[in-house]
Amino acid sequence: MAVQYSDPFVAWKKIYDEWEPHAAEAWNDFLTSETYSIISAQMMQAFLQMNQLISQTMKSVAEKSHLPSIDDMARLGEMVAAVDEKIDAIDERLIRVEETLKKIQGALESRTRPGQGGRGRRTASRDESPEDRELSGDAPSSGGEE
Repeated sequence: MAVQYSDPFVAWKKIYDEWEPHAAEAWNDFLTSETYSIISAQMMQAFLQMNQLISQTMKSVAEKSHLPSIDDMARLGEMVAAVDEKIDAIDERLIRVEETLKKIQGALESRTRPGQGGRGRRTASRDESPEDRELSGDAPSSGGEE
């Protein structure tokens, strides 16, 4: 004699099929009700208060533990950015100074007379006054030497 078992899933599906439309209607009524709106707002308020409390607690723990807070890290980031900008500005100024020095060096080299007795002596400019030549050492000496 063989024992026949009924399929438990058939009974479960039948119960579910009868229950689901009623449950969906009940949930829909609840989610569109004023009560749900009030409960939802209260839960959101509780969540925000808990979030603020945790944030304040973490900040206090960080301060007492001598650890940097998020605000400290943000301030540090701003200071690093400011230093970086200043370094960039100094770098640009140094590049301009180098270019100016190269121009000055080129001008000085173009004014020197190669192959004459005094190394690095400059030539007298036509629009240079005799006093300027004396100061630079290019003017002939007045003692009759030369």
